Amino acid sequence: MKRDYLLVTGEIKRFAGKELLSNFTTIHWGEAPLEACLALRNCGIEGLVGYFTWDYRGPSPFEKTVTGRPCVSYYLDDERTAYLSTHDYWKDIRTGITFVRHDIVINDVKIDEIVPHLDEIAKNPHQSEIMELMIHEYRFCPDHQGYQPDFEAKVITAIEWVTGKGYKPVFFDEGFVGA
Repeated sequence: MKRDYLLVTGEIKRFAGKELLSNFTTIHWGEAPLEACLALRNCGIEGLVGYFTWDYRGPSPFEKTVTGRPCVSYYLDDERTAYLSTHDYWKDIRTGITFVRHDIVINDVKIDEIVPHLDEIAKNPHQSEIMELMIHEYRFCPDHQGYQPDFEAKVITAIEWVTGKGYKPVFFDEGFVGA
C-alpha cells in the first residue's frame, strides 16, 4: 500500500502539483484491511472516505436488500459501518484515522432524485453537518462506456443545492468539525 501510495502521489505532484494532495482520500471501492490503512496513516493520511454500507442486491442503491458484509467500509466491522451509515464521520482512536461518509454518489442518482435525496439527508443532524459529494469523472467522457449525457447537469444540480443551503467547500485536512 505504501509503495502504491507513493507512486500515485508522486505522479499527482508531477502533473498537478503538491497543493492538490490532501490528508484525506478514498481508496477505490473503500476496501482495505487494517494493515493497509495503517500504512496510509504512516504516510500522513488522516482520513478515509467511503459509503459505509453492506453488500446488497436491488434495482438501485435506495432499494437494497443486504446480503452480507460491510462494503466500501475499509476494515470496519458491522457496528462501526452501521454507525457511519447514519453519521457524517467517526474517528478510530486506535489508528488515528477519521472516516467520512459520502452523502451522495452523483452518477448513481437520477437528476430528478438529487434534490430530494439531499433534502432527506439535510433533515438529520447526524448527517447534515458535512455534505460529501462524490463523482466518477469518467461519466463526463463521451467516449467512455459509462458516459452520462446529463452528468454535467447532475453535478451542477448538486452543487447548486449545497451552495444554496450555505455549505462551503473545504479540504478535510483544513478542518471540518465546526470550521
